[in-house]
Amino acid sequence: QMTRSATTSHHISHHHSLQSHHKQLHRHHHQHLPHSYRHHHHHHPGTHASFGMRQQQQQQQHPQQQHMQQHSPLIRRGTHARVCCIDRTISQFLSLPSSSLQETKKQVVILGAGRDTSFLRHVLSPHEEKCNNNNMNVQWYDIDHPSVMQTKKILMDSSSLVHVTELPSSCETTKDSSSWSLNVSLSSSAATSSEEKSLQTDTSKQNNNNASSLTSSSSAAYHLVGYDLRSSSTALFDTLIADFQLDINVPTLFVLECVQMYLPDSASRSLLAAIPKTCKSTTFVALYDPILLSDPFGRVMERNLTNAGVISSSSSSSDSSLFTNRTLSSQMEKIKTAGFDIVIGCDMMNAYETIVTKEQRQCANRCEMLDEIEEWMLIMRHYCFVVGELLSSKGRTDGCNHGDDETATTTHNTNTDGRENEENNVSCLEKLCTVGNNSPLGFVEGKCSVLYQES
Repeated sequence: QMTRSATTSHHISHHHSLQSHHKQLHRHHHQHLPHSYRHHHHHHPGTHASFGMRQQQQQQQHPQQQHMQQHSPLIRRGTHARVCCIDRTISQFLSLPSSSLQETKKQVVILGAGRDTSFLRHVLSPHEEKCNNNNMNVQWYDIDHPSVMQTKKILMDSSSLVHVTELPSSCETTKDSSSWSLNVSLSSSAATSSEEKSLQTDTSKQNNNNASSLTSSSSAAYHLVGYDLRSSSTALFDTLIADFQLDINVPTLFVLECVQMYLPDSASRSLLAAIPKTCKSTTFVALYDPILLSDPFGRVMERNLTNAGVISSSSSSSDSSLFTNRTLSSQMEKIKTAGFDIVIGCDMMNAYETIVTKEQRQCANRCEMLDEIEEWMLIMRHYCFVVGELLSSKGRTDGCNHGDDETATTTHNTNTDGRENEENNVSCLEKLCTVGNNSPLGFVEGKCSVLYQES
């Protein structure tokens, strides 16, 4: 299994245009599994409980059979759904215009990035469809344990498909050997390969949400930051601002994909709370995490995560973010408590029916049969997808409508800033975290939950 889920999704949906990049970046994964604050082979939906149910049988299986079991249709389908949700969030964030027409700069921060290749697909991928502003300036940050970032830098440098240049500023300000500010561009062969032209055509047909790419000849700022997320969140943001030009006045998306489960709850809460304390512009957080609930299936997940060393058996359950936040509502309340104004979330079964598009589901069905429907549904209800929005002071008064049709007046009437009564600028970035027919992320009333910060 790979560190991150991006490459697995290619085999399911065939809608990413840099498959060759992913293969090269992940080629030596099994030789480079670091020991850090979390296991960097992210658990996919179905691995926890399914492994527990079948552990004895697997011990008697041939290694080839065990390998096939680890890559079952359940795991691939769950990974596909997970990637579709995160990709749609990133694409829509980069595509939607900010409330200020002059503001084109945006930032994406992947916390616990591992070997995630979202940067290559969303910023450098040579799609014909482009974001609303072709000159958009994207600053991208991948943050993870220093050993992970060191390996990622080696893989980037060794790839013949991208040109990587260290920016002079990084040499002057960075005091360790696990962080870099880079300028990354596609090689000419990658940008013009016939294989990617074919994939590009498939992408435009299957997912018109991936409209956030720059031109194939573009280069982009890419920051690899080695940092232990258990450490001080204040120190992390101080480092990002001072050494890596993180702009607190620019719209920013933070992504935590299966990260909180590896952190102590106190560290996770501190990290989330540091975002509203630091950022002044419209800011979003998107997270994907397991939710153990309190049913037998969840108890099997809990036991096997402990046995696998994801959670230390010597630590109390109160120290674990995974054990403390066992439900969707607790995950959402956690983000609200951190200071975010709006929080929307759903379990992954509902996400699969709403956020994952019909075309993506049909593509997955064509690629592979899925027979274990009941187990699939059970697994998906034990994972959640949550998005939180922090409104800037301008966003609170600029008239962005946070809903559509009747949803705008029924679910947003607890807010007193007047934004729900305005119809102008309804496609602005602040509409990203909404529910209804025009929700950029696909959240549907009745299939998700919504929380608002009290006035």
